[in-house]
Amino acid sequence: MINFHHVELENIGLTDDLYIKMNARGKLLSSFENFKAGFEKLLNDNNWEDGIGEVDSFAFLIDTKWTDFLWKHFRKKNSVDEAFMRFISTIVMIRQALERNDDRISIITKLRENPNSLRPDFISYNTFLYLKECFDKYEQIVKQDIDLTLSLPFWRHQAENGILSQIVYEYNAFAQTDSASYTQKVLFYAQTEYLLRVDIYDKAKFLDWMRVIRNIVARGSLEKTGMRPDIIRSPQTFDGVIYLVSELAEGCQDIYSFLSQRDKLSSSFAKYQVDEEKLKSRLIQQEPRNRDLIFAIEDNDLLMGRIEFALYCSGYDELKNNFDYDKTLQIQKVISSYFDKEAPISNDLRRALLTIEINGKYEYYGYWWSFWNVVSANKRCLIDSFRELEFYIYGSHREYFKKLILKLVDEDLLAITGNFEPTENFPNWKLRLINEKDLLDKKSKTNYVAIPQDDRSCYLLRSKRPRDIEGCEQII
Repeated sequence: MINFHHVELENIGLTDDLYIKMNARGKLLSSFENFKAGFEKLLNDNNWEDGIGEVDSFAFLIDTKWTDFLWKHFRKKNSVDEAFMRFISTIVMIRQALERNDDRISIITKLRENPNSLRPDFISYNTFLYLKECFDKYEQIVKQDIDLTLSLPFWRHQAENGILSQIVYEYNAFAQTDSASYTQKVLFYAQTEYLLRVDIYDKAKFLDWMRVIRNIVARGSLEKTGMRPDIIRSPQTFDGVIYLVSELAEGCQDIYSFLSQRDKLSSSFAKYQVDEEKLKSRLIQQEPRNRDLIFAIEDNDLLMGRIEFALYCSGYDELKNNFDYDKTLQIQKVISSYFDKEAPISNDLRRALLTIEINGKYEYYGYWWSFWNVVSANKRCLIDSFRELEFYIYGSHREYFKKLILKLVDEDLLAITGNFEPTENFPNWKLRLINEKDLLDKKSKTNYVAIPQDDRSCYLLRSKRPRDIEGCEQII
């Protein structure tokens, strides 16, 4: 028996004057095939390829060498349609931001949510030329087996199989979608600009460039809890950072030389971090050995691209240009020893912080405040998680942490607590927390305490928000 299915053409989004392509199995066109047919019509209607030979035309290239390169490396279920749509939609998102079209935010949003929403009329002539450049460049890069491995930490945005693979092939586990994140698309744009702008690929210079962009996109607005959403989490921020990267790309061939001489940028996006990148560039240009030290500091899981706190600990003053290599190296070694990789905070660290005094106060926990009505006491946090430390070191209580870091240059955590000599009016409950390990190690169920107004005792809270005193042990 042979079955026939009748399909009304007006329901599949094609105009009457388009010829209908069907694949060998007689199925409806895929989103990519629909887009390609419509886009080839746009090219012809606008004469965008007048004077171009057939073998150099978009229609020929997309059916031959571009398909071959995607098929060899990025096919899924014996198809490269998805890879094409993800690649082209990413390019179009980037170009929308650069061309500053009035409806760009709406288009960027649609393409981020669903690459298959791509339409031919989203593409300008300049975007078309850029798209061809990108296809040609990546086809050559893959064919020549050029090493684009990013051998530096990108943390949650690490490209295990390369940025191109993230864009066209991989599942985005964080967003649970087949569309790469805004941040991944920005990194792709940065990589692409470097490849298009250099005549001879230099792996070291490429990594320098990607390092600077990584540092910029790694910075989010950190919350007190240690949560840090991506800095690029909306079409508006994507729009802003693409414009910034396009400006920085003028110097991508030697980014540290470029930034060390550049006073101002038109873009104001992530200005604080860009200013720090300029500072790093000047330090690197001044003394070559500073390079590896700066890289070691910013690759740390706690600092994540930012060296401000390490410079603060070393006493660096930009106006005085008093960078102390040896002292900064000591600080880097301490931070690397204790905070290199994200891990639970130890009670040894909490006890050591209780011995640190600033302006006569031993109150490192003062960064976090709430009130416990049960016994009319102030709730405090003894730093609950690793990521909270990042909030801590850039807040009003960072002097405590600086002082601890400087002590750790010469002593370890146990020596700091063991050598501590309390002042005459030092609260006994606090001294007990320092000296009696079992109080925090075994009796404390959380990292939250409540301290009454008279400061003569504290309660080890059984939860962050206990409703009664039961299970909350008082330390006197």
